[in-house]
Amino acid sequence: VKAFNVYFLRQHFLALPRDLEEAAVVDGAGPFRIYWSVALPAIRPALATVLVLDVLAHWSDFIWPLIVCTRAETRTVQLALANLFTQPPIQWGQILACAVLVTLPVLLVFRLAQRHVVASDLGAGISRFERVYPRKDHIMLSRISRLLLPLLASLLIGQAHAGLDAI
Repeated sequence: VKAFNVYFLRQHFLALPRDLEEAAVVDGAGPFRIYWSVALPAIRPALATVLVLDVLAHWSDFIWPLIVCTRAETRTVQLALANLFTQPPIQWGQILACAVLVTLPVLLVFRLAQRHVVASDLGAGISRFERVYPRKDHIMLSRISRLLLPLLASLLIGQAHAGLDAI
């Protein structure tokens, strides 16, 4: 549990209107039902933001795995990528291809949570109509990223296989 995550989620829970809770109580919902059916869906953008930030932070860890992982079988991909720099001659094509492949899981997590993270960022000061119907340029960027990610992966897969075999 990180202090930032607790504070961030607390602020989103405090920003929820009391009317939602009162309406759920009038409908006969108990505390757990209010939490599960009203509060959690309302803070979904905040949860997606926390998820993306935590995945990014933990995926990029370098020092802790360097201390803990003593065998080659238990190394993380970041340690294996850094190990490519220690083996002469340095193969820049393999290193860069592996670096792109290392970033793909983070891009995938962000892509899956993108609309929730964007909703969290754009939610303040925007009318309900604009939240329900997003702008067309956001939809176009989503389509472009959907086309570019598989293309990028297919272009780099040959170099990445050679780099991963060297690890």
